[in-house]
Amino acid sequence: VEALASAGVEIGSHSFTHPNFGGLSAERAAEELDGSRRAIAARLGIRPDSFAIPLGQSANWTPAAARAAEQAGYRIVYAQAVETRPLGTIGRSFVTHFDNDLVFGALLNGVYDAWEEWT
Repeated sequence: VEALASAGVEIGSHSFTHPNFGGLSAERAAEELDGSRRAIAARLGIRPDSFAIPLGQSANWTPAAARAAEQAGYRIVYAQAVETRPLGTIGRSFVTHFDNDLVFGALLNGVYDAWEEWT
């Protein structure tokens, strides 16, 4: 991670313990957001501006979590599922080790953007 950061790759946050923010109190959400940001700062000497919602779905995010993210200093929040993504978030896709070049190319070109959320 240090090598990536020193090479100029943006390092963002994904929470401290990867909880479902949809079920967290405002206080607990703030702890997760602050804890992750502090841990990254301690290791890399940077305070990330971006945050990717664990699990990424609209059910995994609340207005209280959004306020906590803003108060923690995050300027960008990423989520999945274009149609149901919470207001104020930016789309994201996940890539796994199972994805080949064709799937990765499709992701980059927005082929999966209209897919519904997981159920």
